[in-house]
Parts: sequence; C-alpha cells; structure tokens
Amino acid sequence: NPLLVSSNASAAIDIPSIIYSRKQFNDISARADIADGLLRASLTSPNPAADFALDAPATITDDRYEYRLNADVRNLDFMALNLSESTLGTKMNVKSSGVVDLRNATYDLDAQINNLNVDIFDYNIATDRISANLLSDADTTKMHIVNRDFVTDISANCLLDTLLLRLSLTADELAQQFDRKFFTFSRLDSVLPQFSIKSTLGRDNIVHQYCDYNDIEFNSVSLTAQNDSVFSLSGNINRLELSSLRLDTINLSIREKKEALIYDMHIGNRPGNLDQMAKTNIHGFIR
Repeated sequence: NPLLVSSNASAAIDIPSIIYSRKQFNDISARADIADGLLRASLTSPNPAADFALDAPATITDDRYEYRLNADVRNLDFMALNLSESTLGTKMNVKSSGVVDLRNATYDLDAQINNLNVDIFDYNIATDRISANLLSDADTTKMHIVNRDFVTDISANCLLDTLLLRLSLTADELAQQFDRKFFTFSRLDSVLPQFSIKSTLGRDNIVHQYCDYNDIEFNSVSLTAQNDSVFSLSGNINRLELSSLRLDTINLSIREKKEALIYDMHIGNRPGNLDQMAKTNIHGFIR
C-alpha cells in the first residue's frame, strides 16, 4: 500500500516513442518513489501538442498526508490530440499544496493557476492568477475562489465527502426532472445539501471574458443563495447587454414556499433605453 508510512517502492516508465491517434509522441517519462513516508511523483512530456512537466512530492504520516504539486503546462492542444473537433488549447502553471487528515476528516487545500491562456475557436481567454482555498472538517466545508474582481465564497454544513455525494445526487435528480419535463422542487430539496453561496464579479475576470466571447456584456453581477430550512436566492445584474438588447438593472429574488419557488424580478432602464420597459416588475411561482 503506497499510502502506508512503511511502504518502500519505486516505479519508472520511459516511452521513447508512441503513436497515439495517428500522431507520434516522444520521450514521455513517469517516475514514482516512496520510502520512509516520503513520496515523489513526476510526469514529463516534451511534445509540441502535449508539452508539460509535473512534480508532486508528499509526506505520509499514519493517516495524515501533506503534499505539494507543481505543473508547468507549456502547451496542451486538444485539437491536435483529437480530443476536440475545433480549436482548443491551453497553457498554464498550476501550484497546489495541502494537508489531508483522514483521522479527523479534515482537508486544508490551496491551489493557484498562474498565467492561464486558453484558445477556443478564434478567441483567447487569459488571466494572470486564479486562486482557491478549501477548508473542510466533520461539520463544515468552506471554499474561497478569487480571480481579480471575481470573488466567490461557498459554505456547506457537512464534511467534504457528504457534500460531494449530495451534489452528485442533486445532479442526478435535475437530469431526471429535465428528462420528465416536470419540475418538483420538494424532490430536489430532499437531496440538496445545506449551503450558502456569495459571489460578486465585475468586468476583469475570466467569467466576463467567456461571456464576452458569447456576446454577453455586463458591468457587474452579484449573487447570494442559501439552503438552510428553506431555499432562497437573490441576484443583481448592472447593465446587461445581449446583442442589440440592453437592460440597465435587473434584480431577482427567489424563495421557497411550501412546494413552490416564488420569484420576483425587477427590470429598470434609464430614460431613452427601452422606455416601454422603464420599470417592469414580474412575479410568479414555479411548482
């Protein structure tokens, strides 16, 4: 068992040349060594369509694991690898470190993506840094994500394994309801974890870049959602532009009431912009 302190093992794979998807790749190597509670793993590929190097040392002490990871992705061309039918490639540097203690079911993980560059079709998305932190124990799981003026905080009243299971059940339930074309919130609420989300973003982040690629423009967005005893959501969009349509302000509120979702939406526009919808209020429910 490589996760035991007493384990001693070494493994190495060197591939001078291989044909994958009718393309030749050379000099791929993988290493893994473990001795006296120290683990070191590496993977390298110098090929133009898959040019990267990964190094991941770790320390093992009983049921406690401490790791560091550094991945330098100089180029991954998914189209050249026949994993995409259109232009899709990325370059980035990934750093991560953390501690996992299985005895106490605690996780303290940090990750940073630096100098991310993505080519998708004829569009380029780039940012200098995305950072994320995950803290989880037997009672709560918290995540903090930042990319320039995009900030998201997520909190759930359960340990990480339970949260992941609940999210999987929620995704399955949503898929079934879409297939049936019939929405039943009470069934969805039975698998949703207790959580809270707060997110704000402006124009200087990769989310805005991706929206701009899809001809969606906005100045700022804020969103707050929670599911404790009841589900509620509130959001605001400042100056939304979709093609030739512009809405200056959108406020949305959704709250659970019995087995229905009650929603209220306000759309406000400045004089001279869609005067017929200068102030519009929409109310209703989903059951």
